Amino acid sequence: MSTTALRQAWAEWRSFADGLDLSDGSPDCAVLHARLFRLSGTVPLRASALRAAREEARSAFGPWLEEKGAAGPNSLEQLRIALAACEPGWRALVGGPGRGGAVRAHLERVALSAGLAWPAGPFWASPLHVAGQRFDFLRTFRGRDHAASLALLGALLRVLDHPRGAPLFEWARETSVLRRPAEALHASALFRDAYEAGALLPEWLAPLGWGPLAESLVRLCEDVALRFLACLNEPLPAPALPTAPRARRPAPHRLPVPETLPIEPWFREVPGCEPFLRAAAEEPLEDDHRLALADWLEERGLDDRAQFIRLQCELERLPEHPLARRLLAERATALFEANVAAWTAGLPRQDRIRWAETSNFRRGLLEHLTFEHAPELVLIASEAINVRGLRTALYGPNCPVEQAGAKGLLARPSSPSLVSLDLVSAYEADLPPLVNSPVLAGLVHLGLIGHQVTASGARALAEAFRLPAMSSLSFLSGPGADELCSAAAGSMARNLRRLR
Repeated sequence: MSTTALRQAWAEWRSFADGLDLSDGSPDCAVLHARLFRLSGTVPLRASALRAAREEARSAFGPWLEEKGAAGPNSLEQLRIALAACEPGWRALVGGPGRGGAVRAHLERVALSAGLAWPAGPFWASPLHVAGQRFDFLRTFRGRDHAASLALLGALLRVLDHPRGAPLFEWARETSVLRRPAEALHASALFRDAYEAGALLPEWLAPLGWGPLAESLVRLCEDVALRFLACLNEPLPAPALPTAPRARRPAPHRLPVPETLPIEPWFREVPGCEPFLRAAAEEPLEDDHRLALADWLEERGLDDRAQFIRLQCELERLPEHPLARRLLAERATALFEANVAAWTAGLPRQDRIRWAETSNFRRGLLEHLTFEHAPELVLIASEAINVRGLRTALYGPNCPVEQAGAKGLLARPSSPSLVSLDLVSAYEADLPPLVNSPVLAGLVHLGLIGHQVTASGARALAEAFRLPAMSSLSFLSGPGADELCSAAAGSMARNLRRLR
């Protein structure tokens, strides 16, 4: 069964977790959530969810690690008992689907959260495979004596002929070596299920050459459980005490919000969400309002939109590295594609407004749009949603003079709420009005697409860093690029985080 160290770790965790007050509003909720977060768990910071996670882990691991009797009679029975505890225990600690869900993806998370790393060489090599050749019966029996061949053939046929034995037989035929932790954990589940169904008996392990593997899988489950408990039992580092009292960090900036806030049609069908959306509009750079909205939506059964908000918020915090962002981006895209029809239903239908694009959703909300120069489309969009990001041209072939250039942009109803602005076309004369206008005082990102910066343009853009929240600038290299970079590196760029 379990090792002495594993039992001791479980007793330590029980003593700590059972002493926590997980009632609503208790500070102990944050303590438990912080420890679970270190395992990359997905348990939300809500008392009810934290209580459920604690109880699920206790009901899963308790019978296994608190049992006083002898260990199971054989390695398969030990594996059955260990996995019967570990699977629900892992789900409680790191999240994941129930049995029959995305098993491989979940087991990959379990292995990564446990910090498993194999020693040099494979974890296990199958005795049923011949190196460099496909699996078949003749090659498998080659080199064995008659009695061993009959015993092996009998065991294989019994596995194959059993109604529940096909998954295990296919695994044995396709798997020549186990190199990754997730593969071994998946094999553990197959062995456990086959044993419970009667498709694998202890006496067949020796002819199949699986005896050492079954024992190793038991130790693997114990190792994962011990690693998790060791991580949970490690106290959180105490925060460093400040040398002097620090003032409460102000919000990056606040934006004016109209009395009648444009709300996505999907949210109009969710009564009670407007305070969250208004808070997000007033402080558009703060994730707290959006994450609070996600928790609120989840409590009302709107799990997909809640998870989409959390995933996009987490993506914004990650560095622009493809490997770091890939998994989150794939999950967010899958959620978006499954729900895009519902999330964009009720929006004005215009051929030149492409609502159903994931790039229009920033940190979970529909707030960014791409337009040609078409003031009437901007007006339509501004009445439907709260536009906080815009990619547009300042000039168009049939644009009236009074609606073109910086003057036309600043007159648009959506301009005071902008935090991100990418201009496809602009002239030097447009830059000073843009960066000096109080209408764009909340701008965080400014991009000049297809525009080379000259020396005079560089001086005008350098003024943009005087804006209280400006931290990102993109432009094409030109004669003024060096001057602008020097300005960005100076005192005017104290908020600069990104320069392209």
